[in-house]
Parts: sequence; structure tokens; C-alpha cells
Amino acid sequence: MKIVLKTSHSTVRTAAFRLLPRTLGGRASKRPEGHRPKRRFRGSFHDLRTMRMAHEPKTIRTTALRLLPRTFRSPALKRPKGHGPEERFMGRQPGFTLIELLVVISIIGVLASLTVGLSAVASRKSKESRVRADLDRLVTGIENYKAALGMYPPDNPGKPSTNQLFYELSGTIYEQSGARGNFVTPNKQERIDAESIRQVFGARGFSNSARPGENPKFEEEFKQAQHGEIALETDVEVLVSPVRGPELFSYQGRPPVQLAIPVRGNPKNKLNPWLYDSSSPGRNNRNTFDLWTEVIIGRNIVRFSNWDKDPVVIGRAK
Repeated sequence: MKIVLKTSHSTVRTAAFRLLPRTLGGRASKRPEGHRPKRRFRGSFHDLRTMRMAHEPKTIRTTALRLLPRTFRSPALKRPKGHGPEERFMGRQPGFTLIELLVVISIIGVLASLTVGLSAVASRKSKESRVRADLDRLVTGIENYKAALGMYPPDNPGKPSTNQLFYELSGTIYEQSGARGNFVTPNKQERIDAESIRQVFGARGFSNSARPGENPKFEEEFKQAQHGEIALETDVEVLVSPVRGPELFSYQGRPPVQLAIPVRGNPKNKLNPWLYDSSSPGRNNRNTFDLWTEVIIGRNIVRFSNWDKDPVVIGRAK
């Protein structure tokens, strides 16, 4: 035993080959007559039987050394790094190749574009449905007003964006306050004096109005978001579209008129009022009234009206 531990690399290799059967290509060493080597290892020859078919001396030698007891191995027989059984499959580290990364990035880009496209379509449809719902409600309210009073609500001639439609549809109650009279909505939320009516709407009062203790002939209640206060010296309310509109508009070939009306107290916040015309001879609906709004949807200026069945693109938004 001591001699084996002190022998060289070649001696240990020779001892390892002696353990192999002759059919594996190992060199037979000369033995004295009648000498039969003892089997010095325990285990299976499964690997050796497999190697017999391959006939690879290097692999056979490695397998033979593996069958030797650890005490018979020389330090010089250490396998090179990366050739151990536990290191066979460590050459390739887990990860993605460049092609795989490019494929993943392209898939993410396609999914992102689909998401953005679907989101834009959903936003456009939502705006269209909101404007259309408000238009249908106002048209119904105006027709009910006519059924109750026998006429359509008066308009503001030449100024379709500044109209008294909010007060006419809501109904008002006239209250005398000193030398001045005020018109108050039935819910007591909005009021306007007679002088402001004359200055803003060019009228002396409202057709759908009642005296104290009486009710207007027609009442339509609006949500807070459906009307807004314009920037004038007095509190004046107008019906507004749920979607913002362009800065300017032209009507029946007339010069552009300022459409966006600043909110009282905050000129930067602008309203997009509903446009109403019931008296102009050039209106589209000769026997009834014109009601419309111009809104920005995407990059287009779209008109919703009671004379067009579907929304109409009339320009590009700036």
C-alpha cells in the first residue's frame, strides 16, 4: 500500500488499466504463472460496457480511474477544470440569446401598440357617446318645451354660442327685489337680473317664467357639469358640451366668432357651449331649430348636430 501511494502517475495509470478487461483495449501486463489478480473494486461495470462500444481510450482511462479507491489516486491525476462529472453541464449559463431578446422585445412592442390603439378607440367612442347622449336629451327637452308653451325657446340672434337655452329649459321664477327684478331657477341655485338678460341675451326676460307661488310651465333639471358660468360682469349660465371644442368657429359663412368662453374667475379654463339657433333664415332646419356643438376628438374637429344623422368631421384640430 505504501509503495502505491509513492509511485508516479504512470504507475497508477498502469494499475488502473490492470482493472480493465482485455476486450476494452487495456494493455495486459506480464504476471507470474498461476497468479490471478484479485478484483480490487466494488461497483458496476455498466459504464465500462458502454465504453467498450465506443473504444475511446481517454474515456476508458477516466472511467477506470473512477473505479479506483480514492487512496490509490495520485494528486497529479486531477481532472482539468470543466471536465468533472458535476461540471459537464455548467459550460452554458442560463439566459437569453440576442435573437430571443429581440423576439421578446418585438412581441412586447406589438402588444403595446395594440393596447394603445384599443385605448384610443375606446376614448373616441366614449366621447362620441357622451356628446350624442347630451344632444338627444336637449332635442327632446326643446320639443317638450314647444309642446308645453306652443313655441320653441327664443335664441340670441347672431350669437348662437351665447344663448338663453339654459334658463328657458330650466324655467325661472321672477322675484322683485327693490327696483330690480331677479329671475331664479326653481332649485334656487342660479339667478340673473333683468339688466344682465338685456345685455347678454338682448331680451327683456324669459318666456318660460312664473311669478312667486307659481311654477314654470316646463322644467328641465341639469347636472352641474352640463352648464357653466361665462366670464361676464354678472353670473350668466350657458349649457356646455361634455367634450372640449376648438377655439374658433364660423357659422353660415360669417366671420369666426370666439367659441370657447372663459369661466368666471378662471379665464384659462374654457367652456364649449351648445350652439342654438331658432330664428335665423339660413338655418339648416327651416321649420324647427338648429342645435349643434363642435368638439375635438383625436386630431379632428367633429360636429354633432340635429340635422346630421352621424357626426361630421369638419376640420383638423390645431
